[in-house]
Parts: sequence; C-alpha cells; structure tokens
Amino acid sequence: MMKLLIALIALAIPFSAIAQNKGWTPEKSAGQMAGLWTKQCDLNAEQAAALEIILIEKQTEMFAAKSDLNGAELAAKTKEINRTYSKPIREAVGQENVKKMNAYWASRKK
Repeated sequence: MMKLLIALIALAIPFSAIAQNKGWTPEKSAGQMAGLWTKQCDLNAEQAAALEIILIEKQTEMFAAKSDLNGAELAAKTKEINRTYSKPIREAVGQENVKKMNAYWASRKK
C-alpha cells in the first residue's frame, strides 16, 4: 500500500508542475512586470501604459527565444533582447526610475 502511495505522489508532482506553467503568456508576464515597476517606482498612468506596451513586445520576443533556443544561444539572445529594450524602457519611465528598479533587483539577489 505504501509503494502505491509513493508511486501516485511521484506521478502527481510532474503533472502539477506542468499545470503551473500552462496559460502563462507574454501579456500576463508583461502585466506582472509593469505592476512591479509601478509599485517600486510610483509611475504615473502614462508611464505605466507606455512601459506595459514595451514589456509586451519584449516578453513576446523572450517567449519566442525560449521556445526556439537553449543553453548559450538562449543566454546570448536574452542579452541581446535586454539591450534592445533598455533604451525604450529608460525613455518611457525615466532614468531615475530605472535606477530605483536596478536597486530593487540588486537587493533581491542578496
């Protein structure tokens, strides 16, 4: 009986992990990220709207790269995408807000 229970648990874990990723879209990811930016930087509505549009484009490219590439190719493509979108993000929210987010990300790494 114990072996059967362990086998059922072992089978349930991968299915629950797959179910968690289902339905994750670039729009959902960008919305969550824009909300974080708004909370951390006190963005106004205009800045938040502009940022969300940019982040949707960025996340669409990221999702495409993640589905097509892996390993070193994915890391290089991610760097390229981040560089491409850093200037539009900076223009949308301002340099001071970018500094605030960079400080937030640095504090999260510790």
